[in-house]
Amino acid sequence: MLGEARPWVTALNDVVTPQARALFPDAAWQAAANGNRIYFVPHRLMWQAMIYNRIKVPKPPATWAQLADFVREHPGKFALKGALYEGAVCDVMPFVWGAGGSEQDPKGPDALAALDFLGSLAPRLNPMSAVFREMSVLEAQARGQVWLHFNWPFAMSYLAGKGLAPQVDLSAPIPAGPDGTFTVLGGGYLGIPRSAPDPQAARAFLRYLLTAPAQHRLSRELGWYGSIPPVPGTPQALLYQGFTAMRDHVRARPIIPDYRTLSNEWQRVIHEVMFDRMAPTKAIAAQH
Repeated sequence: MLGEARPWVTALNDVVTPQARALFPDAAWQAAANGNRIYFVPHRLMWQAMIYNRIKVPKPPATWAQLADFVREHPGKFALKGALYEGAVCDVMPFVWGAGGSEQDPKGPDALAALDFLGSLAPRLNPMSAVFREMSVLEAQARGQVWLHFNWPFAMSYLAGKGLAPQVDLSAPIPAGPDGTFTVLGGGYLGIPRSAPDPQAARAFLRYLLTAPAQHRLSRELGWYGSIPPVPGTPQALLYQGFTAMRDHVRARPIIPDYRTLSNEWQRVIHEVMFDRMAPTKAIAAQH
């Protein structure tokens, strides 16, 4: 929604110090800016990693080839969030980017290659993938019905609260495709509306949020870890090791007006390829 909100907020370059910029990955600031002007500041960022059952999967797949082998050998144990909502896009875009493709070019050969790969996995996905969302797939992981899926950092605190992490479940990087490993940027941003009654007070608040102590506290108490990673050697570092590993591989979805239209098209294409067994070219053509 940043692309749609940008015309209604003021620039914030004066709020973002070099120290504040260093708190978040470069992709976070690229999403916040237009040209050389910063319009939003991240205050709680996160991204996805792979959640895996360390008992059943001692060595989680690190590449597409290894993921394909896992799915073939353990049908039903890998799940994607395939319901018709934004979570499906978040699970699939790492594959599109990992093939060298772009969300804004679904007809491109790299995007088609990613969809072909996912289509090859589809028959052996967990059968509930077509309706899974964040919590339902996480609950399936907690019950042992799913051994691998992608989710946000909150998943680790949920599993730890049930006594399942790190005893049973841990996090790992998302498997890498031919062009590398990637994950989707998520979380929240703040901006100052042009109509703000006290913009200077708002700027002071944003400056406070962009300090290391404030981000340390948010990361530690809320388990976001999108700015300050856990202290090495602590239990939190073990739980969130997959998310820490993905920090330098974060990408934002396109910051464009009417992103919802693009997302809805992708959601339908994903569903048709994964669950209706439609060829990617045919599924994409149906949306245009």
